[in-house]
Amino acid sequence: MQDVVALGAGYLTLSHTWGANKNPAYSTRKHNVSERIEHGIAWRDLPLTFQNTIDAARRLRVPLIWIDNLCIVQDDSKEWVVESAKMGDIYKNSYLNISATSAKSSQEGLTSSLELHPRLLQTDWNGDRQAGCYRIMERSFWVDRISEASINTRGWVLQERVLASRILHYCYDQLAWECCELSASEQFPGGLPPPLQDTHGSFKQDVKIGLLTSFPNESSDEVTRRDAFVTWQTVVHMYGNCELSKPDQDKFVAISGLASAVQKQLNGDEYLAGIWRSNIYAGLLWKVFKERRHINEYTVDAGMYSKKYGTSARSSDYRAPSWSWASVDG
Repeated sequence: MQDVVALGAGYLTLSHTWGANKNPAYSTRKHNVSERIEHGIAWRDLPLTFQNTIDAARRLRVPLIWIDNLCIVQDDSKEWVVESAKMGDIYKNSYLNISATSAKSSQEGLTSSLELHPRLLQTDWNGDRQAGCYRIMERSFWVDRISEASINTRGWVLQERVLASRILHYCYDQLAWECCELSASEQFPGGLPPPLQDTHGSFKQDVKIGLLTSFPNESSDEVTRRDAFVTWQTVVHMYGNCELSKPDQDKFVAISGLASAVQKQLNGDEYLAGIWRSNIYAGLLWKVFKERRHINEYTVDAGMYSKKYGTSARSSDYRAPSWSWASVDG
């Protein structure tokens, strides 16, 4: 994969949820890596989400795909340390990131069996608007399908979502698009209407502007620098609410690609356990919210989400100094 990226070949990436099984048979491991290099992987051995992603790549005429648990030997700790540090660049440089946004595991596939059909309602109208055809919208349209989808509560996926140039979300009822210029869907192909363009619907555009804007020298506009720090704090706040299967191992590495991007733009500002030295006073001002959070997880019956998270806790093993937000999970 390193050679492919160096050559500039186009490739897709995939954001997905592994599911309850953290050691699936389809993962690349020491015992099967040689066979896979020599003979490849049998189609029947791939989970449905991977098969659907390969089909999508073929239709888009993109020759290559990068999927974490196929391209990294999962039980090789040395390789994992090296390759996981590259994941930020891998997603950043991909032609397109496909997100299995509504799937709870890699076995479910990208598409959904749920079929929604528009309904035309006839009613007498006595309001101050002209009679005509109007669309009734959910104010939580983007929140329900994207922002609070189960996959976006995963720590690794936040970095993937921020750094990927383009994301195609496979939601439970339609496709959605997210890039640095536009958030759109099959229902709103020209972009989300203004009532839906809040902090959720414009997430990627806001992060791109605040986090990845270039600062050419030390005399750069301090207002712009401050905006970048505020955006970093916003991302850290979101990341703190995300889940990691192995927090002691992944807490820093799962956000390292974002940290590297910011560090380059801030002329090498020193990164101190998740806080920037030139913004250390603000970086030390963090707190843990004690209330429980309710995050949505799709159910066919309700078409909505409900998932409950517990309260925060400090890591049992030393990971970061107590003054860093990274010392706490949740």
